Amino acid sequence: MIDFFTQSYHLQVWVVVAGLLVGMLAHVFVSPLKYVVTIVHEFGHALVARLTFGKVYRMRINHDSSGSTEVKTGVSGFFATLSGYPMPFLLALLLSFLIKWGRPQLTFVFLILIGFYILFHLRNAWGFFSVIVVMLVSVLAILYATAFVNFALTAFLIMILVMGGMKDIFVLFLHYHGVSDADILSQQLRGFHAMIWKIFFFLVACFITLEIIRIFWELLV
Repeated sequence: MIDFFTQSYHLQVWVVVAGLLVGMLAHVFVSPLKYVVTIVHEFGHALVARLTFGKVYRMRINHDSSGSTEVKTGVSGFFATLSGYPMPFLLALLLSFLIKWGRPQLTFVFLILIGFYILFHLRNAWGFFSVIVVMLVSVLAILYATAFVNFALTAFLIMILVMGGMKDIFVLFLHYHGVSDADILSQQLRGFHAMIWKIFFFLVACFITLEIIRIFWELLV
């Protein structure tokens, strides 16, 4: 079970809380962190395309923090398109369980695996640079970070993923420029307006976020 039940319980709790608070501030003031959310979003498309026996043709992570993933159309393409916006929240949920189980160091193993998978499909230089930076930071964390730092960094990343994921969904409702995943889904499944898919993304995000909050609440009380 998690190290929270040792004599260092209170210190670890405050380390996690500090990581969450710093992540909240960093999301607002450190704009390059938004690329992490984009990388995870596009990874969601590619991963689900593979899991549903589809094909990933190419991926891009752009300088403006937008991204794109081209996959085979059909049923696989539908589920791949559906998975982009929920993926940052799903990864944040997984990382929350890693904190609960006392294994935050696995966070960086997952990030490296995600990076390797994406590198095989990327087709632009900025995308390569963004992913390589994330992987290098993960390697440094594995080699040099202490247990407390791993807890803090994992909590930090959870906040970046949740707040960044929510911001992306709000952008869908407010002022999204171009063709969004919701628009593509409405074209693939006639009769379901894009607004239905936007609401779906929002509800899924809220549900997973509430589960993450529940996990941290159990650790704090």
